[in-house]
Amino acid sequence: MTRARPPRRPRWLPTADTMAIALHRAAKPPADDMNVVVHILQTSFAALRTGTITELQFSILKGAITTAQMIERQGVVRGLTGAVALADTALDHIWARITRHGTWGSTSLHHHELTALAEFVTLHTFQCRQLSRAEYLRAVNSARGVIGATGVVLYGSEAEEATA
Repeated sequence: MTRARPPRRPRWLPTADTMAIALHRAAKPPADDMNVVVHILQTSFAALRTGTITELQFSILKGAITTAQMIERQGVVRGLTGAVALADTALDHIWARITRHGTWGSTSLHHHELTALAEFVTLHTFQCRQLSRAEYLRAVNSARGVIGATGVVLYGSEAEEATA
């Protein structure tokens, strides 16, 4: 005797409130949350400009660049690849100069690095404000994966700040 196949089970279990799920994924993140993310990014950039940046603030800037790259990869807000790449290169050069002597220190910044990073902060703010909640969380989780794949361990609120 042959047994019949078990009935097909959908991968996603049906839910009673599909409208709530759709609104949750399509809704914009709360303005207060976005303001916090933008404020942290702008504070980190201001510290870099004044020469008082810490390693945490530097990692926040680097994490924001990774998040911007993931947003660009999603295709929601497109056309910013060049500006993000310039900012990434500028941060890499700044990192090389800051850690040149083996310890954390300050360095002078070149005008083209400041211009690239200021433009990046403005464009990333624009990027974040255009995304829905689900798109933003997907980009942040992708950025966490990319950062985690490099061997960096992310903890608690530092993980949220570094990728947001």
